[in-house]
Amino acid sequence: MSAPHDPGQDTNRAFVNTYRNARTESQQTERPEIKDFLDATDGVLAQAAEMARVVASAPLGAVTQMIGGDWSQARKHFSLSEKYASWADYHTPAMGVGFHAYIAQINQPMRLTQAKVEAHPTWKNFGVEYGRRPPMHGWLAVRLIGPDG
Repeated sequence: MSAPHDPGQDTNRAFVNTYRNARTESQQTERPEIKDFLDATDGVLAQAAEMARVVASAPLGAVTQMIGGDWSQARKHFSLSEKYASWADYHTPAMGVGFHAYIAQINQPMRLTQAKVEAHPTWKNFGVEYGRRPPMHGWLAVRLIGPDG
């Protein structure tokens, strides 16, 4: 029987607290009726990103929240391990392209190795963000939806 996991010994511990990417201008001016709700969910989403990263034993965990399928209103949160410390200041709004758009369309879990990521027809190699964002070494995504769809 193995000893219980000691998080203090974990070399993949969080180096950077989760953060919410900068809002786009439209997020500040459109749909003010949901602004308070979105602001209130930031802490929960930050913890969810951290939990996803830790549970998956990954260097990066991410969570995106969309209201009504509207990418201009999306909130994106990251949790980074020490391995990704050099990306601590990376902030960009969610845009709903590539895999992010695909997982929203298929509404099914998706798990790919890096080779399968690169071979996938929706892979955009981060488009304009290539070289600026943390690298991807595989993909595990699950879309969670509310009872209203």
